Amino acid sequence: MGKVDTSSKVVALPISISGPAEPAWVSIRDAAERKRLSVKTIRRYISAGYIHAERVGPKLIRVSVASLDALGTPLQYRGGAS
Repeated sequence: MGKVDTSSKVVALPISISGPAEPAWVSIRDAAERKRLSVKTIRRYISAGYIHAERVGPKLIRVSVASLDALGTPLQYRGGAS
């Protein structure tokens, strides 16, 4: 019979050290907490089209985290009036 290789090889697998992945969709309450706004304001922003949301069931609504992150405009300092 032939010789069988009984040595085992160790394979290193990449490990994610960045922590758990951020969800792509959150509830309206979670969206309000993330942005420190009221649930009512989040609902208004959804109605106005400022935030993207989708209805998942007859009552369940999920808000896009990407649209929450894009909400608002960063301000740039242009210097004071002299």
